[in-house]
Amino acid sequence: MSDILLLTTASIPPGKKISRIIGMVEGHSGLHQGANVTQYTFAKITGKTSDAARDDLVAKAKERNANAIIGIQASHSTVKDGPSFVATYTYIGTAVILTDAD
Repeated sequence: MSDILLLTTASIPPGKKISRIIGMVEGHSGLHQGANVTQYTFAKITGKTSDAARDDLVAKAKERNANAIIGIQASHSTVKDGPSFVATYTYIGTAVILTDAD
């Protein structure tokens, strides 16, 4: 299985060409946190949730033997109700095989 060498929002990175389009991949993560959440804790926890969604995206591309994910888009939603909140993150991109441009 190949390693993911490149994650980018670009459609075609400079100096590269797409030799094979594998298809769309998605990474998701969510978290519900209860009471006593400080602003620091909130930032730390939501950062970990975002990282987990990105890791999920990469794992799914690796399963399909991609060496890059291009055109990555991210979305998140956070709902706060009193001292608790729910945070969800989604990353979507296109898994591809990139080679050096001739």
